[in-house]
Amino acid sequence: MKILSTLSFILLLSFLASAQNITAFKDKTSGKIGFKLDGETIIPATKYDGWDGYSDGLIAVSIKNKWGFIDLEGNEVIGLNYLDVDKFHEGFALVSLKKGKYGYIDETGAKIGEFVYQNGQPFYGGFAAVQMKENYG
Repeated sequence: MKILSTLSFILLLSFLASAQNITAFKDKTSGKIGFKLDGETIIPATKYDGWDGYSDGLIAVSIKNKWGFIDLEGNEVIGLNYLDVDKFHEGFALVSLKKGKYGYIDETGAKIGEFVYQNGQPFYGGFAAVQMKENYG
């Protein structure tokens, strides 16, 4: 049992280390974006118009200026419903549903509070700086 646990842990670490090597590529014919993991195509360039990075196991992608998140298998985890998204940090991402109204979602897409901020920053140490009108906190 101990050997199996150690082997599972090593496999998990190698997956996590390799998962950081996500790169995007653009198909010259279609102009669509695809993704590679360690140089191997994992998501073909057939669907997405843009991307904004990879973090916490999710890739921020867009189609016709609507943003959402997919996993490394290309499954849509959080629908492409947002005008703007930031990468996940500490399990939360800053997103916008309406121009000038930002809020946070978790990795399932659940809203964390209301979308009332004019801007915000990623979470660090359990906190995120936000802007409401002229105030920052």
